[in-house]
Amino acid sequence: NNIVYLISALRNKSSQLEPGTIDDRYALTNYSHFAGPTMSTTELLSNLVGIQEAQTEPQKNPINFLKKMVGALLSKNTPSKPEALTEIDDNLINLVSMFFDFILDDKNISTAIKLQISRLQIPILKSALIDHSFLSSPNHPGRLLINTIASAGISLDDARASNKDRIYRAIEEVTENINANYKGEDSIFRDGLAIIHEAMSKEARKSSVIERRTSQAEAGRAKLKHARAVVRKLLIEKLSDTNVPSEVKNFLTSTWLNVLVMTHLKKGE
Repeated sequence: NNIVYLISALRNKSSQLEPGTIDDRYALTNYSHFAGPTMSTTELLSNLVGIQEAQTEPQKNPINFLKKMVGALLSKNTPSKPEALTEIDDNLINLVSMFFDFILDDKNISTAIKLQISRLQIPILKSALIDHSFLSSPNHPGRLLINTIASAGISLDDARASNKDRIYRAIEEVTENINANYKGEDSIFRDGLAIIHEAMSKEARKSSVIERRTSQAEAGRAKLKHARAVVRKLLIEKLSDTNVPSEVKNFLTSTWLNVLVMTHLKKGE
C-alpha cells in the first residue's frame, strides 16, 4: 500500500532527527498508539459530520486545524485515556494534513484564497477517509478542485478578492456549498469545479474583449491623431498662400478642421 509505505518512510526519517528540529505542525501524530479503545472509521466520519455542521462561521485565519481537531475529538470522552484510531486512518490524517500545510504555506497564494481552501479541510479529510485515491490519484475531483482554487489564488491578489470579482465570488460560493452539504459524494467537488471553470472562462472572455477594445481604441486614437496632423498641415499650406482675415483662418483651423478630419477618416487622403 503506497500510503503505508510513504508514512512509514516519513516516520522512519523523523525518528532519525534530533528532537525539536521539526516544526510541530509537521510532526507526525500517533493516534493509533493512544491508550483508549479504537474509534472505527465509521465513528470517526460520524463525528466529523457533527463538527462540520457546527462550523457555521468561516475562519478568520488560514490555518491547518486538522490535527488539533482530531486530537480534541479523541480526548473528548476520556481526556486521561484518549481513544485511538486505526493505523490507516492515522496515516491518512497525517498525509491530508501535510497536503493542506503545503498549500497554506505557499506565499504565492493570496490570503483570501487560502481562507477559502482552509474551509474545505473537513470535507476533504472525510473524502480521503472514504476514498483513499484522494492521495494517490491527481485526478481525484477533490484534489482537482483544491489545485484549481490554489492556482486562481496565485493570480488573484487580496485587493481583488471581494464580491466584485467573478472568480473569487464563484470560489466562495463553492466552498460554502461543500462545507454545508458534503455528505460523502465526490460529485459535489465536480460540480464546484465546473462552477469555477465557468467563472474563469467568462473572466477570460471578458478580459479578451476588454483587451481587444483597448487595442481598437488605441488604434483609433493613433489614426485620429495622424488624420488631424495631415489635415492641419494641408490647411496651413493652403492658407499660407492666401490673404484671408484672421477670423476666417481661426474658423478653418478649428471648427472646419474637425469636419475635414472626419472626411479624411471616412474617405482617406
